[in-house]
Amino acid sequence: MSKYQIFEIENYAINAVKEDRLALSITQKELARTINDNEESNFVGVAESNKNTTTYNVRHLQQFASLFNHIASQKTDEELFMLGARRNYHFTDYLPDKALNDILVEKNIVFIPNRLKASGALILLSEAKDKFIENWHTVREFCDYANSCYMQSWETSHFSSALEYAVKQGKFEKQETAVLFRKATLESLNLK
Repeated sequence: MSKYQIFEIENYAINAVKEDRLALSITQKELARTINDNEESNFVGVAESNKNTTTYNVRHLQQFASLFNHIASQKTDEELFMLGARRNYHFTDYLPDKALNDILVEKNIVFIPNRLKASGALILLSEAKDKFIENWHTVREFCDYANSCYMQSWETSHFSSALEYAVKQGKFEKQETAVLFRKATLESLNLK
């Protein structure tokens, strides 16, 4: 358990934002850029870590909801369903429905495996700098690996669309001849 303490409502907000961030396939650094123009900002990564007291404020929550709305507006209902995402976001989505005690609690930013979708699993593997995703793999291999990492029972079809979407975003690359995927490298991005 973490030795860092934040208010219960702050802990709730960070976990709620993280869930939506993963559902929309947004990396920590991409989300951090909505509140800081610095390409290297890792504010969201720091907030999602249990090793500090960094939290979000209401302005952050409003900016995040605005970005989530923008991204959701560019997706079809089917894409949103596949991602496990919603059409509309509001900063109040990151506040609890009932009042929480105004007390300090140990910071506990949780992993949400029961609500994690394939696209979120790819983002988490990428943020963890997992070596598996740096090599070429089939969709089946990605699916099996993610199932073992996150104790899920996803079907290959879940990863087919998630990987195709990640390629479209420039986060992964696809080798057409053998239908293999891996995390995009700086070299591959510069060649396009």
